[in-house]
Amino acid sequence: MEALLSGMQFGIILSLMLGPIFFAIVQAGIEKGFRAGLTVGLGIWISDFLFIGFTFWGLNRLEQLANHPDFELYLGLMGGLILFAFGIGAILAKAPDLNFDLPAISRKQQFQNYGNYWMKGFLVNTLNPFTVLFWIGINTTIVIKNDYGFTDAMLFFGGIMGVIMITDTLKAYLAKRIRKRMKAKHVLWVRRFSGAALVLFGVALVVRVLL
Repeated sequence: MEALLSGMQFGIILSLMLGPIFFAIVQAGIEKGFRAGLTVGLGIWISDFLFIGFTFWGLNRLEQLANHPDFELYLGLMGGLILFAFGIGAILAKAPDLNFDLPAISRKQQFQNYGNYWMKGFLVNTLNPFTVLFWIGINTTIVIKNDYGFTDAMLFFGGIMGVIMITDTLKAYLAKRIRKRMKAKHVLWVRRFSGAALVLFGVALVVRVLL
């Protein structure tokens, strides 16, 4: 139980951070609704679960990879460029259509749209070098230091991810509720603000790894 509560505390701290993940979920939720925002969140969660698995069972190999002198540089450059591209795309996009009575699109088109949202969440999280460094740090400073066995480790990680998944879902839901009270120009402002935030995160990431 102590491991679970400790994980939940970490989850609360992470959920309160206003990073690129927050803006990606909220932007999708406001523009396309709850399911779109949740799909972005799903991509992020899958990425985190993969990192948890890799760092827990392959910590030595991942530490060697993360300690490679060029690891943070190349991954940071790639992640920064991805964030920059997403941000520029959001800034330059035309005003969204908020007509809730549009004709239904085909299942194939729906699948493609949600696939794009999932991939956006997955890439934003995966190509951030600080994500893998965070999970390596969590494993070395918490799991190994406290000598957590498999059960306690799973409770710990479950506490983190449980809180993150709940709060991300709430963010997507609240974004959808806000959407119903907004006009197209307001959504456009949100899109441009979110895009500008992603651009800044991307530039900051590139500058940080270069320096």
